[in-house]
Amino acid sequence: MPLTLATAQAFVAKLAADLAAQVERQSPVLMAATRNHQQTVVNPFGQMAVNLTDRTGALLTQVATNRNAMTATLAIQRLLDDPVFYQSTLETLAQLQCDEWEALLLGQNGAFTSNTALGAASTSITQATLDAAVSVLLGRNPPPGDPIYLVLSSVIPSGAASLSAHQEVLALAGIQDQTRVGIGIVTSVNVNYRAPRYRGMNILRSAFVQLDGSTRNNFAFLSSALALTTVRMGLTNDATNVQAYSETARMGFRVALAFESANDNQAVTITSRGNATTGRTEYGVRVRS
Repeated sequence: MPLTLATAQAFVAKLAADLAAQVERQSPVLMAATRNHQQTVVNPFGQMAVNLTDRTGALLTQVATNRNAMTATLAIQRLLDDPVFYQSTLETLAQLQCDEWEALLLGQNGAFTSNTALGAASTSITQATLDAAVSVLLGRNPPPGDPIYLVLSSVIPSGAASLSAHQEVLALAGIQDQTRVGIGIVTSVNVNYRAPRYRGMNILRSAFVQLDGSTRNNFAFLSSALALTTVRMGLTNDATNVQAYSETARMGFRVALAFESANDNQAVTITSRGNATTGRTEYGVRVRS
């Protein structure tokens, strides 16, 4: 049975909305980044501008605008008819987006130079190191209630110690089996995920922590240190171009296809766009291992 334009339109709208929600749920690291506060101001030339601020009203520094586009051929009618297949496909598409955005965010940790790095290359992270990280960040007078995160590398660099370097951290956070997929590795699905904690610090793991040779630059930070904000995209809809847009407070998603009525398999292009920003440089500290 040929695919109708109305069915294609309904599918695109559903996928855009579901993808935006799924990406927010699927990556704990993205959820750790604060949602930007925006202040609309008028500059001396009478033009409107938007300033991005943290919870204290301090200006954030825009470091990157990301526009990630990917195309996949999807069996639209099957996806609409089979909820299990649809959910599996949605999670796969969301993970590809999560990976892109997580790498962008964690790639900013080199900007946080106000605090001396803790720990040492290819060395286990001790309780004393964790305590020092918490003390450093709390000593920076963070916004009230701002959560603290530690993102540990899930990658073993060439020449580095194994993940046993993080064994004490995980044990302190109540994790007995460090190979479990449910502790924040972003290659797993983390719906309604709750991170293990130590002294109020949420412990996550990611494959996108920056590496420097055999050194893992694990990153401890306050939520206000990193932020994402939406960059909106326009739409073109007619008899051959079917597009829909959805957004979260962190990023926007556009789903588009060039409609072919004779074919259930449609080439669908998913584009996400947003700004990555960094806050005060004292709001983060590297914890090496």
